[in-house]
Amino acid sequence: MDNNNKIMEVIVPFSGFYHSVHNDYFDNTLEYCFNDDSGSPIDYDDHDSLASKASDCINWRETWVCYADAYTDMIKSDFNLDSLKFKDLISPKYYNYETDRILAEISFSDVMAMYEAIDIEDLKTKVKELFTSCSGYISHYPSNLDDWDSDLANWDHNQVMTLMEVYLKKIDKEEYLGYKLMDCWDSYYEVCMNCIVVMPEYRDEWSNLHNLRDQSMEASNE
Repeated sequence: MDNNNKIMEVIVPFSGFYHSVHNDYFDNTLEYCFNDDSGSPIDYDDHDSLASKASDCINWRETWVCYADAYTDMIKSDFNLDSLKFKDLISPKYYNYETDRILAEISFSDVMAMYEAIDIEDLKTKVKELFTSCSGYISHYPSNLDDWDSDLANWDHNQVMTLMEVYLKKIDKEEYLGYKLMDCWDSYYEVCMNCIVVMPEYRDEWSNLHNLRDQSMEASNE
């Protein structure tokens, strides 16, 4: 059976939004927009800064979905995975034990291309690292790659994720996961600004915050 056109699922390697570099990107973007030219916060009132109030105006779920889509596109273009396509952002109800995950689609031919590009010993090491049961963790996958289905077309999203982690690390020798894909200020600022979704009921407040920032800057320059 020809599986080349088969579409598979993959969890894209991603560190999530909770206390992560991706969350920091948005914090930095809001601070750039609403702090003064020296980077110091501008007070909204006795309790909040303009940047803090601006954060309250944002629909963070829709904003994160947009960002996850853009992040997936970046991996697609930077790592030659032409079929990779964002499908969903899966966020936990509580962040005690897990974080946000990006679910995407990928062709079997791209899965095979990743497999053929890596060192199989690196994949065996990653499988053992991720799927060895220990105290407090019971793995639902064999920790030995030799015990996995030899037909990659039968691998699920977590197995393809494991392969993708090894592939991305091989292509980019640096730590790519959230740190190197968008380490240029112009890049992550542009992505974050394009993805911010302001809740309809706060659009007037959002505009007012920008006006307050402009007024504060004009006053400081007098």
